[in-house]
Amino acid sequence: MLSRYWAAIRLRRVECFAHVSGSHARIEHSSGERRSAVELLSGAMSQFDFDPNYVFEHHAPTPDKLVHYDAIHAAAKMFALVILKHTPPSEDQAAALRLLREATMTANAAVALDGRLK
Repeated sequence: MLSRYWAAIRLRRVECFAHVSGSHARIEHSSGERRSAVELLSGAMSQFDFDPNYVFEHHAPTPDKLVHYDAIHAAAKMFALVILKHTPPSEDQAAALRLLREATMTANAAVALDGRLK
């Protein structure tokens, strides 16, 4: 069980205050707006902000989007080479490469979906 406390935190470049009591957490924005920690940390995306028909349909790449994909892939490849060269073969190295792959795929999805989910 968590103890009671207030803590100032910087989350998404916004000054917030977290209040934890028992198993509940509440985030208070410096403007006075209050949300649950789950809402704030999840980006407050609800099921109504997600359209599976839009997200899971084919989005043909345009010439403009191909430029963005190429830049994302080039940067990811360079960073993967840095990770491979400067870290020992290990579970941590494998995790770093796996997360880089996931970040690259998510960035490409943002390009493909024009930054929206519906």
